Amino acid sequence: MDYFVNFITSYFPLICVVVGMSFIAIFDARVNKATSYCILGILAVSLSLAIIVTFEQYGKDTVNVMLTTVMSILGYTFRPIAVFLFILMGNDGKFKKLYFAGVALLLFNFLVFGTGLFINTDMKYFAVSFILDDTNTSMSFNAGPMRYTCHIVSGILLVYLLFESLGKIRLKHSRDSYAIIVCALAIVAAVAIESNTESGPLLNNTIAVSCMFYYLFLLNTSIKKDSLTGLFERRTFFIDANRYNKKITAIIQIDMNGLKIINDTRGHKHGDNGLIAIGKAIDKHMSRTMYGYRIGGDEFIVLSLGDTPQRVEQFKNDFKNDLASVGKYSASIGVAYRQNKDETFNALMKSSEADMYIDKQKYYQENHIERRKNRTIEEEKK
Repeated sequence: MDYFVNFITSYFPLICVVVGMSFIAIFDARVNKATSYCILGILAVSLSLAIIVTFEQYGKDTVNVMLTTVMSILGYTFRPIAVFLFILMGNDGKFKKLYFAGVALLLFNFLVFGTGLFINTDMKYFAVSFILDDTNTSMSFNAGPMRYTCHIVSGILLVYLLFESLGKIRLKHSRDSYAIIVCALAIVAAVAIESNTESGPLLNNTIAVSCMFYYLFLLNTSIKKDSLTGLFERRTFFIDANRYNKKITAIIQIDMNGLKIINDTRGHKHGDNGLIAIGKAIDKHMSRTMYGYRIGGDEFIVLSLGDTPQRVEQFKNDFKNDLASVGKYSASIGVAYRQNKDETFNALMKSSEADMYIDKQKYYQENHIERRKNRTIEEEKK
């Protein structure tokens, strides 16, 4: 009973975080299902480590060698699992074939520390073990060179996480990878500190807080993005236009063709599918210095920060070809390049918009679509 009370009082903040975050992960529709499972797994590891530490202390106090050894093995086994789950969460919960190597490392880590069960053999110093003294009233902790396997495996997983995250970084807005790296580094640091000091619930709390931090980061990121296309939304566009005004070298405006006709004749679901297809094509072909936004119903803008005209034209052609390969949807596109530093952002916007409407006019002419009489391009802009 005393151990239960001590567990509740020592880990009450952790328990509150785990329970609260579990409800959020299960019921928050803004987090995809795979990511929710990763969050639940990380929280489970955090709470499990707290339980393991409590039972391990109980085993030491009652001089129960087997219980203490088993709990110690589980503790060393669970630590790298937290880093692995952060790798999965950073990939939206999708399991790659390469991740089987990570599973193999986790299994190897478990087998190494599992040797601690062979306390009566010469393997007792291979990793960690507990043995009774001659009086059977106390036990000593023995650590071999393989006790650092937990740290090595965690380090390998962290290095992989680092390279995978850096490979995903596209823009200054995309800080998902950075957030994952910060969380993983915090966990590894907690593992190192806890392994060499009497630090209490440091690791368990670090895992839970890191998970909560990443969820809050996801929530903040989702506010900046359009829920349908995944591109940044209108408010973020105006913030970035002001922030990067002097660095913008080109503006690309894109407008979906015939969205109203599609909605009226085929239904809004088909219209949404067209917008999603445009969003995917934009995101697929942007360079690392391009920012994509959906600023209205069928209106999109890409800001280019330093790309050459050749690279912008490549984006334009690749985008159109990609959308044409889908076959069901099309879009008009216009580009304006900043000719000198004195050219204002508003002037660039007007030039790219005019170029886009010229392209739209060509679309209607080539497809023999009649516009309403006396409907000029200037009126179309409005």
